[in-house]
Amino acid sequence: MLKIAKKYSLHISLVFFLLSLLQILFNMTAVLGQRELIDFSVYYGATKVFMEGQNVYAQLYGGVPFNYPPSILPFLVPFTLLPLRISQILFTIISFSSLAVSFYYLKKVLHTIQIEIARPFFFILLAFAYQTFPVKFTLVLGQINLIVLALTIASIYYYLASEKYDKNYYLSLILFSIASCLKVFPLYLLTLFFIRKDYRFFILSLVMFGLGNIIGGTTNLMFFMTNVYPSLTNLLSYPNFYDQSLFALGMRLQIPALIAKPITSVLALFIQLAILLHYKRNFHDEKVKNLNYIFVICAFLILALSSISGPFSWQHHLVFAYPLIFLFAIQYKNNIVALLVTWLFLTLHFRNDHLASLFPPILLSYQTFLILFIVIKCIHDTNKKIIKD
Repeated sequence: MLKIAKKYSLHISLVFFLLSLLQILFNMTAVLGQRELIDFSVYYGATKVFMEGQNVYAQLYGGVPFNYPPSILPFLVPFTLLPLRISQILFTIISFSSLAVSFYYLKKVLHTIQIEIARPFFFILLAFAYQTFPVKFTLVLGQINLIVLALTIASIYYYLASEKYDKNYYLSLILFSIASCLKVFPLYLLTLFFIRKDYRFFILSLVMFGLGNIIGGTTNLMFFMTNVYPSLTNLLSYPNFYDQSLFALGMRLQIPALIAKPITSVLALFIQLAILLHYKRNFHDEKVKNLNYIFVICAFLILALSSISGPFSWQHHLVFAYPLIFLFAIQYKNNIVALLVTWLFLTLHFRNDHLASLFPPILLSYQTFLILFIVIKCIHDTNKKIIKD
């Protein structure tokens, strides 16, 4: 029986993957036929206002504010050329496909640093990823996170591939800049390029991000910097049960908001500095030969940390931790318990406030604990590998 399963493992994994896709497609078809996607409706409405030359932050869209930098607006203009319902279907198709694109480029990135994954296990991981709550939450809200993730991972791959082909460098730069304009998470990675002494990539990425914000309207940019951004960073309200930020964890530990804010900010900064110092030390160590390995691991660590270190981190933000979780799954592919616990933590969610209130508040940060554990574990494993090498 085991021999047959091994012989047809690719076929079995493909069937499992297709069943997972069909289940998600069935649910998303039902959702798209019943209602408008909340966050996409905000994108759509704000871009319409932008096209009219007005302040996009001066009104609500279905009762929801637009809280993004104006750099995202020019890239959303094509969607406003179609009716909202048609646009959100097109957007969902792109977003839905982006997870598979992300995993495809993750596989290629890991191949460049001599980490391989068998095709059956790849399709199994992708099938499980589509069933996780952060992915489902991203799709049903019409969030842009999966598109940003795909662009970011593709950018990292082409950056590493630029050592052989120069044109890949500029493709990487363009993809990275677009991803940063859509959402700021990729900008956290710029410190790695600075340490790597690739000042051209560092500066041009910031320039293109700045241009995107200017094109999004100088009035919008000024209002965002002086009103929207400060209100987001100074948020001290008790967290929603969807919030998986470190700040939410502090509040659930009954730490007063005014104390939890600086403590969790310092904690996130400390971990990020540890990652950067780790990269800097190894980058300048002549004994360390596989610098791309350190670069990739640190990039994944920073993306994962950024998913929980903001003033609030809705569960759809956690897709930015998936590259690190993907790596973790490959490294512990023989540990069934670790894989199942990880998948369960990513799949389970509280459907409403009433259900969440039945559990101790600390348990509501279950995915925060998972991300922190995987971050710390990967830092430890990376150090062991470097020492061993």
